[in-house]
Amino acid sequence: MPKKMDYELADLLDIPLIQNLQEKLNRMYSFPSAIIDNQGRILTAVAWQDICTKFHRTHPQCEKECIKSDLYILEHIHEANPAISYQCPHGLVDNAVPIIIDGKHLGNFFTGQFFHVVPDLEFFRKQAKTYGFNEKEYLDAVVQVPVWTKEKLLQYIDFIKGFIEIIASIGLKNQKEMEINIALKNSEIYNNQLFDASPDGLVIIGMDGCIVRANKAQVKMYGYEYPSDMVGIHATQLVDSSSRVLSDQILNRRLGGEYIPAIEYELVKKDGTTFYGETLAANLMDVDGTLTGYICVTRDVTDRKNGELELIKAKEKAEESDHLKSAFLANMSHEIRTPMNGILGFTTLLKEPNLSIQEQMEYISIIEKSGRRLLNIINDIISISKVESGQMEVSVSEINMNQHLEYIYKFFKPEADNLGLQLIFRNSIPDSESIIRTDSEKVYAILTNLVKNALKFTIKGSIEIGCNLKRLYSKGDITSTVPSSEMEFFVKDTGVGIGKEQLGIIFERFRQGSESLNRNYEGAGLGLAISKAYVEILGGRIWVESTLGKGSVFYFTLPIEVEHENPLAIPLGGSYLPPKSQLKPIKILIAEDDEASEKYLTRIVRIFGREIITVRTGREAVEACRNNPDIDLVLMDIKMPEMDGYEATRLIRKFNTRVIIIAQTAFALSGDHEKALEAGCNDSIAKPIQKDKLAMLIKKIFDPKV
Repeated sequence: MPKKMDYELADLLDIPLIQNLQEKLNRMYSFPSAIIDNQGRILTAVAWQDICTKFHRTHPQCEKECIKSDLYILEHIHEANPAISYQCPHGLVDNAVPIIIDGKHLGNFFTGQFFHVVPDLEFFRKQAKTYGFNEKEYLDAVVQVPVWTKEKLLQYIDFIKGFIEIIASIGLKNQKEMEINIALKNSEIYNNQLFDASPDGLVIIGMDGCIVRANKAQVKMYGYEYPSDMVGIHATQLVDSSSRVLSDQILNRRLGGEYIPAIEYELVKKDGTTFYGETLAANLMDVDGTLTGYICVTRDVTDRKNGELELIKAKEKAEESDHLKSAFLANMSHEIRTPMNGILGFTTLLKEPNLSIQEQMEYISIIEKSGRRLLNIINDIISISKVESGQMEVSVSEINMNQHLEYIYKFFKPEADNLGLQLIFRNSIPDSESIIRTDSEKVYAILTNLVKNALKFTIKGSIEIGCNLKRLYSKGDITSTVPSSEMEFFVKDTGVGIGKEQLGIIFERFRQGSESLNRNYEGAGLGLAISKAYVEILGGRIWVESTLGKGSVFYFTLPIEVEHENPLAIPLGGSYLPPKSQLKPIKILIAEDDEASEKYLTRIVRIFGREIITVRTGREAVEACRNNPDIDLVLMDIKMPEMDGYEATRLIRKFNTRVIIIAQTAFALSGDHEKALEAGCNDSIAKPIQKDKLAMLIKKIFDPKV
């Protein structure tokens, strides 16, 4: 039940209707009556007598007697059974029946201003003189007052009781309707607030399948601006074409009254973007139980769906990894046991007596070949382990690439001839431009892996190796262009080729064109992965172009150093190193506890140094400066064991104020530079240290022309 509200009598009665009924009643039975609320307001009134309205209540002294009547009735109304009566000193009778609606006293139905017996006119003549009324007019008013016996009054009250019950029922009905309407209105407001405030998308869909109403979350989810923008859109238009057929079927089943559990669709945000949504619908019925449509709740589950897809991918990846592990272990077992079988087996055969020299040499050759095969597998595993653990070191030196390629060609030419393959060496680089600075051993390993790979997978035809010089141009810091170059190497074969599905994984660890146990080619599947890692370490890139059944071409590039106008830019590994300095060589101390950083700094500053000293702790840096007073420059790492760079600098400054100290910090926080200067450093540079910036800083300090 809705909560009872506080109403006044006027709110519950049809005042014009009751006034009309009273007037009709008065025409049949001339009888004064009125409905007055508890605040004393007259709501309806008929046949009020002039004796009261024009005379008694107009004279102050006389009105006091009238008020006594009013007060008595109000004080005793609760005693009414069914009415309360009072005869005023003027002889007129007032009568009141309480109006009680739903147990609450809201007002009274008054009957009054009548006599029980024929009035004594002589009494009223005296009244006229006493209060100064016009006698004739006053007596005419007295004569107009109806005379009702007590018996007649009781009959009338009995009628009035029924009339009051009608009034009360009308009032009660109005009250209930108002309470229900207010409750419905409040419920509607509350439901509207819930509808609009819901974090989930809500839409009401009519029997035609079109949206009747949408909340803010729904509008935002689909990329519209206002709820009205979605009104009239057919529900299936919100579903991606891939889910449209399913959506139509579900919509028809829902409109047919069938309950459908939550379903995931690929939905469309207003601009055509798709997202995953989960929808749940409930049927909407009218008071007769007729289906009028349904309300649909939609949640954006894109993140959850993507998470599920990622889990599926992770599961597939794990299953693939498990497969690869199994294949790799089986392959490793085969690749290791096969040459070991040859080594152990033919070693045993060598022990047999009466072997001919030819048999002995044949067995030794097999053992030697098996040993080399086993060694290659072990070397590959060690190499890939170093790459994975980040322990692979780079040793840069100048090499003549033409000579390097020619050596590879001559090394593999006999093997190619034995296989009936043509090995071709093509090179378009002049000897004067074939010298580059890189890691000779790693380049040799890359080329060796690629050529061996080609020999393994080429049954007939040819293998071609070579390189080309490519000029590259990129915008410099100001307006000029900075020229650089790279060498592009290739190994081309007419072998079996690589399928499209394998092209994307061919450079992954333990991968081959075939990973089954019945594959035709030996090897651990590490050669291309190692080659890729080496190329990237040296600052280049590697890729393959292949057609299944026709052959493959493997390409890789290496950056090379060339002279150019920029005094700080010589490319190596995709970045810049300073050229040979024109400065007077200086003695440099590198205080760095990280070995890789130490080698990196040594590589950068060696063109400036006549001597380079390296230490690993702050305490060692202080001792090195004390023992070598001719040190010109200290590259001081701030974070070191035993003693940090700040404290080491302070101690050095106590006995050496001449040496230049540059602080290097991995933090680069606000205030680090000032803190370094406060400790006694001349300048600072933040990690990761850029080669050209450090070189420029050194030149700025030691070359007054810069």
